[in-house]
Amino acid sequence: MNTLSSSAVRTLVVAMAGFLTIAGAAAAHETTDKGASETAESEDAHSHDHDHDHAGGSVHAHGLANASIAVDGDTLSIGIDTALASIGSSEREPEDEASREAISAALAPFADPFHVVSLPDAADCAPGEADVGTDYSGGPGNLVADYTLTCGDISAVTDVDFVLFSHYADTLETIEAVWIDEASQSSATLTPDSRTISPN
Repeated sequence: MNTLSSSAVRTLVVAMAGFLTIAGAAAAHETTDKGASETAESEDAHSHDHDHDHAGGSVHAHGLANASIAVDGDTLSIGIDTALASIGSSEREPEDEASREAISAALAPFADPFHVVSLPDAADCAPGEADVGTDYSGGPGNLVADYTLTCGDISAVTDVDFVLFSHYADTLETIEAVWIDEASQSSATLTPDSRTISPN
């Protein structure tokens, strides 16, 4: 059996985005941009309409993230896609060294998949490939991260805890998560009070 690549997991997130947006965007609360000194032109460009699709299917809604978990053999693939504002970062595409450094600092913790999720110790999962970046194709920026982990006992991955909520308690409200394995597919709306997804 071929192992799902991080790009395949990304495709799963995109494929589910339309469905997840219906429920997730309605649940996500629109937030007002900080920085009242922004010009009227910039405000108009941003339009304060944060529930919209990026090119390629990424959903941009403040406080909302889309996530996927895929199990294939001994490989666990995880994808996360959220507005940069959901992790407390500026959404504007960097135009100078200072803003590029600020974005790099905001993304740095995401090099570690365990910044995003916690897994059962018994599964003995070791991080492998991590692909972390930004997507400005729809205007305001999104964080896009894909991870591949190899697990000593994949059967022990009975749930995934999105500890991401604990790092961004003031900005991340909801994660629309999808779980796909050889036997089933399930989805769940996660919140800071209910942040774990399990297979059906």
